[in-house]
Amino acid sequence: MKRTPKVDEHLLYLRLIQRQMKKHTKVGLFGMAGEGKSTVIRALKEKFRETDWRFYDSGEMPVIEPYVYAFISEFQEVPPLDIIICMQYSTDYKESVTGTSFSDEWHPIRDYARKAEQLRISKINITGKTVKNMAALAKLLNK
Repeated sequence: MKRTPKVDEHLLYLRLIQRQMKKHTKVGLFGMAGEGKSTVIRALKEKFRETDWRFYDSGEMPVIEPYVYAFISEFQEVPPLDIIICMQYSTDYKESVTGTSFSDEWHPIRDYARKAEQLRISKINITGKTVKNMAALAKLLNK
């Protein structure tokens, strides 16, 4: 059963980044691979699509100011940054939004989402069913 998170950490990150965008023109967003940076970048792109702000995922170059640049390693080549925001969802949040859990070892939110999807699909009996194309397969799996 999916628990309700105490705090919407995704929304908190969006607000934190927007606050920093008011103060800085070169904002970095650091987080481990699979920790949801691309989701945050997509949300910011949508919200600020009518502005001069640009949003880049790891590896995209060159960049044009003002920007938010997401990256996954301290060893990466990144553009100049005024500030770096570190992003890592709590285990409680990841468990509450996906309804899945792991042992005590750390996992990025991507692993929780994958596990939740696998559990959802495993509850569908697809034994011996045939489909004619990928769209039909997607429909079968999304029952």
